[in-house]
Amino acid sequence: MYEDCGICNAKVKQNDTSVICSGLCGKPYHNRCINLTAKDCQFILSLNNLKWFCENCLLSFNNYFEMNKKVEDLKKTMNVEMNKIYTAIKGSQLDQKSAQKTFAEWVSYNMPNRRGYNQNQKGSDQKIKELQRRNP
Repeated sequence: MYEDCGICNAKVKQNDTSVICSGLCGKPYHNRCINLTAKDCQFILSLNNLKWFCENCLLSFNNYFEMNKKVEDLKKTMNVEMNKIYTAIKGSQLDQKSAQKTFAEWVSYNMPNRRGYNQNQKGSDQKIKELQRRNP
C-alpha cells in the first residue's frame, strides 16, 4: 500500500527514498520534497531513537508549548493573587459567603475569556484594596 507524500501528494513507493513524520500526521515525505539527501534519510532511518517531524507537526508542538507556558504563567499569577485575597479575607470580618463571593468576582474578573485575556482588567491589586476598604 502506497501513501501520498505530505508535500507533493505523489505516491511514496516502497523503493523511494523517504522518511515518515513521527508527529500526529504520520505522513511519508520524499527526501527531495523536504530537501534531504538520500544519505540524510538513511541516517534518520538507521537510528531507532531519532524522530523526524514535518514542519506542520513542529508548528503544532510549538503552539502547544507556547500555550502551556501561558497556562503556567497564569497559574503562578493566580496563586499570587489568591494569596493576596486570602490575606485580605483573613484580616477582615468577612463571613464565608462573602469570602466566596469575593473570590468568585476575582476569578471572573481576571480569568481569560474564550477570546483570550480579559481586555477590561483594571488590576487585581485595585480589587484587593477595595475589599480591604470595605471590610477593615
